[in-house]
Amino acid sequence: MLSIQSAIAEEDRNSKIPTPDKHNKLPGATEATKPLGDTRILSLLDQKDQVFASTEIGLFRAKKSAQKWERLPTPSTMPLGGFFAKQPECSTEVYYSAAVPPNTPKDKEKDLVRGLYRSLDAGRNWQVANSQYQFNFPFLHSDGILYSIIGLTGEMDPSPGEKLAYHYPDGKKVIYYYDRIIMSGDKGNTWKDISGDTSRGLSLYGFFQDPDHPDLVCVSGNHTRGYILQANDKNYRWNEIREDGWFMSRETDDSFMSKPYYTSGSIFYTDQATLSNYFTHPFNGHLEIPAFQLVTDKRAYQFKKGGPMAVQATVSFICRKPDVKFIDLENSSDLWSVAMIPPNGKLEWLKPRMFERSNQSLPEDKRVAIFRSSRTVQTHIIGGDRTFQRTIDLRDFGDFSELGIYRMRLSYDNGEAADRKNDEWIGGFTSPEFKVTITE
Repeated sequence: MLSIQSAIAEEDRNSKIPTPDKHNKLPGATEATKPLGDTRILSLLDQKDQVFASTEIGLFRAKKSAQKWERLPTPSTMPLGGFFAKQPECSTEVYYSAAVPPNTPKDKEKDLVRGLYRSLDAGRNWQVANSQYQFNFPFLHSDGILYSIIGLTGEMDPSPGEKLAYHYPDGKKVIYYYDRIIMSGDKGNTWKDISGDTSRGLSLYGFFQDPDHPDLVCVSGNHTRGYILQANDKNYRWNEIREDGWFMSRETDDSFMSKPYYTSGSIFYTDQATLSNYFTHPFNGHLEIPAFQLVTDKRAYQFKKGGPMAVQATVSFICRKPDVKFIDLENSSDLWSVAMIPPNGKLEWLKPRMFERSNQSLPEDKRVAIFRSSRTVQTHIIGGDRTFQRTIDLRDFGDFSELGIYRMRLSYDNGEAADRKNDEWIGGFTSPEFKVTITE
């Protein structure tokens, strides 16, 4: 096993501190009453009654009941723009990892101490837990054990004919980068390498509590495709498991009905959390949310068997961005679908009927043209207070003859129906769950 004390710690290339926001006009603001503009939140710690925010201009805390940010005092040696550890919402400790920002003037670098910081009084006072490494994706387990990932370097002889991306001046040795997994049982003061024989080609990017062994953690990684590292005990002999299969085998009907769904070809259609919009939009501990929201007019409906099943859907665009072109079809629900758990308890996903399977071999623009040639496409401008509303009869999607309660989610997806050349928005999203009761 690699001796962590003799390894060379490097700043992790996956968690570099973002460059300062050039739009921030108030770097000197210190009072909580001063406007903070659109200062972007880089990291969040969402706890039961309060939330912490890390920005390039400082750390902030707000009580959820008051929804007002308070700037926290920080040591002059603490780099700003770092990241909070993932930790239980009831934890009394707060951990924060920071590197020296890459744009820091050389004469200022010596005054900053990178590493892992901790606070035992909700962010009022901070102390350096360990400054030996750049701690990436720190994670505090509910049992008090800390985990983190550090980026290391090694060297090896190049293979014949290899083109070297990194090399010493003499060209004889290759420098390569790899990640290691470490843990601490004493609040971050000392650390132990628990990487074992994990593949050095894996880029590691986070922890979560192991659902199969709650006293352990799993690690997320990627090497061409996603992997989950899972162990059977605290000896941490890791098994590398394909991520898609790992999650699929654990998905339940409840998790399917609750997980968010949103697709878009551009980050333009997501809203980034800032100090000014965090409490006005439903971020709920997330750094970004879809710009589009799809909601139904009720969370519960009751319909008679065989009768109309009208649900009003509203699509709104919550970003402060230019208006967008949103399409729908006249007298057709082909861009809409329903995921549901009927009274028999078996999950069903009644998918959109928009795809003409016989046309999948054609170029996208020809598939779009064929689809639109037999339907009337309507364009709606959404933005600001302008929303899109339509009434959908759920009977368009299937047979609801079984009496009882249906758990449902309504989805929209225009996939290849939207015309890129006409600047129409392309993507999809899903409503929160609602219930439908069918009676005689």
